[in-house]
Formats: sequence, C-alpha cells, structure tokens
Amino acid sequence: MSDAPPPPEEPPGPGPQPSEERPPPDLPREGGSLWGGIGIGCGVYVLLGMLMLPLISAGLFAGFGGLILYFLIPAIIGVVVAASERARRVGLGMLIAAAATWLVVIGPCMGLLSGL
Repeated sequence: MSDAPPPPEEPPGPGPQPSEERPPPDLPREGGSLWGGIGIGCGVYVLLGMLMLPLISAGLFAGFGGLILYFLIPAIIGVVVAASERARRVGLGMLIAAAATWLVVIGPCMGLLSGL
C-alpha cells in the first residue's frame, strides 16, 4: 500500500454535470387555444343572430330584453367554459369575442343613433 495522496479532481467543465438533474422537457399544452375560443365566440354570435332574427320578427324577443339576451348568452357560456381548467383558454377566447362584440356592434350603433 502506498502512502501517495489521491490524484486531484478535475475541475468541472462547461455544461450540465452528469450528477445534476435536468429539467423535464416542455410538455404540450392540453385543451384548446385562445384563437379557437375567439372563433367559437364569433360563431356563437352568428348562430344567435340567425336564431334571434326570426324570433324578433315573430315578436317573441321584442325590445330591449331580446337585445340584452343576444349579448349576455355568449358571455355566460364563456364564463362557464372558462371555469373548466382544461378549456380555460377557449373560454377566455369566447369572453374576448363577447367584449369585442360590444365594441364592434354597439359602438357604431350608438354613433349612428346619436347622429354622428
């Protein structure tokens, strides 16, 4: 047996060391996309518009109540969908479409009614 000291350790080189744990790779996101939710929200407004026109002409949704229902139904659907963890982005996209509808539809209507 020799009394020689052990050989010196080499300094660590650049990059991850073999003893270090690497973080897991990025996993794909589950659920739908925000843009898909915006498209679904716009589609809901188009379908409701096609449904509401015959109902309004028949006198079933006359007045301010029918108009409020037209704008509230997609927003309520968006809130319900956004409550789900898996479909949260789709629900948020639907809520973005609901907010944009107020700007796109009601803004010009108010401008026309005020005489601009």
